[in-house]
Amino acid sequence: MTPTECLAEFIYSFKLDDVNEMIIEKAKENIIDTLGTGIGASTDKEVDDIYKTFKIYDKTNSSTVWGKSSKMSIFTAVLLNAIMSHTLELDDVHKKSKCHAGTVVVPTALTIGEYLGKNGKEILEAVIVGYETMVRIGMGFGVSSHRLKGWHVTSTAGTFGAAATASKLFRLDKQQIVSALGLAGTQSSGVWAFTSDGATNKKFHPGHAAVCGVISVLLAQSGMIGSAHILDAADGGLFPAMSDEYNYPIILQELGKEYSFVELDRKPYACCRSMHPAINAVLNIMNRTSLNLDEIECINIKTYKIAIAQCGFTNEPKNVAEAKFSMAYGVAVALIDGKVLTEQFNDERIKDTKIITVAKKVKLVEDKVFTDMYPEKWGCEVEIITTNGKKYLERVENAKGDPLNPLSQEEIKEKFMGLSVPVLGKQASDCLHGRLLDIENVNNISVVTNMLNKEE
Repeated sequence: MTPTECLAEFIYSFKLDDVNEMIIEKAKENIIDTLGTGIGASTDKEVDDIYKTFKIYDKTNSSTVWGKSSKMSIFTAVLLNAIMSHTLELDDVHKKSKCHAGTVVVPTALTIGEYLGKNGKEILEAVIVGYETMVRIGMGFGVSSHRLKGWHVTSTAGTFGAAATASKLFRLDKQQIVSALGLAGTQSSGVWAFTSDGATNKKFHPGHAAVCGVISVLLAQSGMIGSAHILDAADGGLFPAMSDEYNYPIILQELGKEYSFVELDRKPYACCRSMHPAINAVLNIMNRTSLNLDEIECINIKTYKIAIAQCGFTNEPKNVAEAKFSMAYGVAVALIDGKVLTEQFNDERIKDTKIITVAKKVKLVEDKVFTDMYPEKWGCEVEIITTNGKKYLERVENAKGDPLNPLSQEEIKEKFMGLSVPVLGKQASDCLHGRLLDIENVNNISVVTNMLNKEE
């Protein structure tokens, strides 16, 4: 059997009864974390402009767009919900695959589940197989090589995650799932060119992946054949085409027995996860010392190669999209504000001269120790040197939100409420959170999705 066929067997055969309560609880956490992040982004101006544009052309009334008043087609709804899930840069991260699986899998599961009238257990099954498929494909790409060639794995692996999720909900047979995965792979795309000029299209990548996955399932259901060798074909196999360090065995290692997706990072800061170790480090320094910001002479950060490639290209971001990928800005605003939340990333804040003055003092260098740890650990060492010769040093290997330094259940709920209350109100957000904690007992997921509509 090919890797694709093995994944199809796993997706087809999986049942919620196959896994323990810890895995089910992790899946529920993933839904809560992703949904809160998506709802919070529903008021973003660019998101709202996209919503209004698509509303002109899509008059279908079948599927909920989170935090909005209108329902749209399954294709538009899954696109917009996935875009929203990635907009605030607060979505979950799987380090070993470097992908944001929740941004693709959860919107696909809830949107398609609503359309098909699925119950909570079926949603959980679809979420688990979607996450597991996506992170295993992501690991299989070979994180460093795939990324350094410019590919965005949330998008390239995301088509598979969405196809797995939708396949489970549409109850495809094994051969249809093979085809759906093959069709998903031939649509795999998404590159990091946006960092070259502050483009805002990164958030589109999970939306595109989610739509491609749904389309793949419908094509397979209609009888179109996708290649069982989409990953490993000698001519045109996706892994050799996209990486020099691909790994087929890691896809299948203990598949269906061990679940890689449970090792997720949850973001406490609203920016690229590669910035979080340095932000965590300077906040630690501030918490334990009496550092005077006016006396900072330089800030030296040692970290891994990919962190520098994607977060070291500017100390003076020209827009919010660049600020979310500027480690220098993230460190500076953390030092000045003591937090790095959504309000630290707006057009006015990123132009603050006090922040930019500190950001210009940041210097990033690669440390092979951290590069060799990657992707198992995303680490850094921060050294702050003052004008009077004092040095403050902090090393972080497991930033806040890492499985070894996790957010508590209270912090996860606080994050969810902080993002959803401004959109839905406190009472509705409390009720929604309670439903999600008990999702396995929801008879029809529309009970949940109906709570996501906002009157305008």
